[in-house]
Amino acid sequence: MKAKFIVWTIAAMSVLVSGGCASQNPPIPARLERADVPTLERVRAVLAHAVGRPQIELGPEDLAISSTITVLPRPLGPYDTRSPELPKIFDIKLVEGQCQLVAQSDGKMYPLAGVGCQPI
Repeated sequence: MKAKFIVWTIAAMSVLVSGGCASQNPPIPARLERADVPTLERVRAVLAHAVGRPQIELGPEDLAISSTITVLPRPLGPYDTRSPELPKIFDIKLVEGQCQLVAQSDGKMYPLAGVGCQPI
């Protein structure tokens, strides 16, 4: 009786594990289809939400060819001499056909609604 239970448990777990892996495609590295003003405004809005700041400055990447976007730290205030804040880096990925920004720090995904991406 105990042996049957163990066999059925192992069989059920293998079905669950194999079903979970087959239904999800891995993210594909991508780049923006266009780097025009409306696209960059959408990207900036998503990134501002992701980092929790209303104003952001992007790094020097050419977003027409790069698959990475950097959000620079806040500028120093008048009484600051240095900042412990580091740039936040996001990868552009295609996840099941939808363009997403993926934070390199924690892997959290932010969808880019209305923005097209091309796999690289």
